[in-house]
Amino acid sequence: MDDGRTGARRHERQTLSGGGAAPSRTRGRESAAIDAVLLVHGTGGNFYTHGALESFALRAAEVGVAALRINTRGHDGMSLIPGIERSLRGGATYEVIADCRVDLNAWIEFLMERGYARIALAGHSMGGVKSAYTLAHDSYPAVRSLFVISSPRFCHANFMAHPKAEQFARTLPGRGNLSTRVIPSI
Repeated sequence: MDDGRTGARRHERQTLSGGGAAPSRTRGRESAAIDAVLLVHGTGGNFYTHGALESFALRAAEVGVAALRINTRGHDGMSLIPGIERSLRGGATYEVIADCRVDLNAWIEFLMERGYARIALAGHSMGGVKSAYTLAHDSYPAVRSLFVISSPRFCHANFMAHPKAEQFARTLPGRGNLSTRVIPSI
């Protein structure tokens, strides 16, 4: 249901904001590998600024694939995210990467509810990390492809070799799962 703001929709308990590019042609779409692409911004990004994801969305629409550029709760530097009972602090400043699953799950379901059955998830920068993280934890048969574009590379061995690795490990929930043993790179 529309919450009165352009591009914003309430999906169950999650407020979604994003913009789409409709395909310029739909003929032959049934046989295409994908019928929609979900484009996920990086740290501090959003769906409404110019950039790489805008170019991808326009090109996808030109070849007959629906494209949806979205916001996650990490959009912009700081933001307020409307909630059912109150607004939450959002934006890159307050983002918890694990929370991206709520956003991306809602957007994937949004596309599936509209009949898209062959979805590609494409994330730029930290959006690639969010996309991969979500698919590592949740299964969606409709998501057929993952594109990780210019994302940071996190190296467990380098992190664990840092002098403050043990101190950081003690602050994590489930800290028993974080090994402080350095694993050689392959």
